[in-house]
Order: sequence, then structure tokens, then C-alpha cells
Amino acid sequence: APSTTPLVLLELLRAPRNAIITSYLQTFNAGDAQRMRTFFEQFSVPNPARTMEQRLETYARLRGDLGNVTITSAEPGGADQVVVKVAGSTGRSATYTFTLEGDHPGRIVSISVQYPHP
Repeated sequence: APSTTPLVLLELLRAPRNAIITSYLQTFNAGDAQRMRTFFEQFSVPNPARTMEQRLETYARLRGDLGNVTITSAEPGGADQVVVKVAGSTGRSATYTFTLEGDHPGRIVSISVQYPHP
């Protein structure tokens, strides 16, 4: 079921440059593949190595693994990166690494997701 609970934002995610990350997580929690497609079309840098269908398959898998997510921490990563840890409503947690476009704030270059080792 989609989440109707607003995300609790940590200070780092309130920065205007990082607003796109919040937007991604809100769209993720909506549970609507069409909304996620629109998000990717508008706010991600095109990647010839990954089709839209591949991105949506990954979204569906993550959504199944995590359910609705709650942010547990956010910290700067490498250059143009923000690392966000989330707890999923399924009981699983994950670490997202968002790489943002350096010269065009407001677009995501890549999203990497890792699950903690058991």
C-alpha cells in the first residue's frame, strides 16, 4: 500500500540542492510505477546503458524488498553524493547513494542501493 505519511527530513535533505532526493523518496513511497517513470524522465540524467524499463524493474524490486521507506540518516558522500539510510516497512533496511549532477543541480546521475550484510 502506498504511504500517506510524510517523510521526516533530516537537515541535509532540506538543502535546496538535495530536494531532488526527497522528491525521489516521496515518489518511491507513492507506490505508483507511472509516477516513478515520470520522475525518472524529468529528474534523472539519461543513461544509454539503462533503459527506462530496467529502471522501473529495479524500482519494482526495491519496492517489493523495502515497502515504504523511512529515512534513518543522511550524510555527505563523495563528490556530489549523498548517502541516505532507510528503514523499510517490510523490516529490511538499505543504504541509498545518490549521485547528483554537479553542474545542473536538480537532476540525479545515479542511484546505488545496498542492503546490509546479515
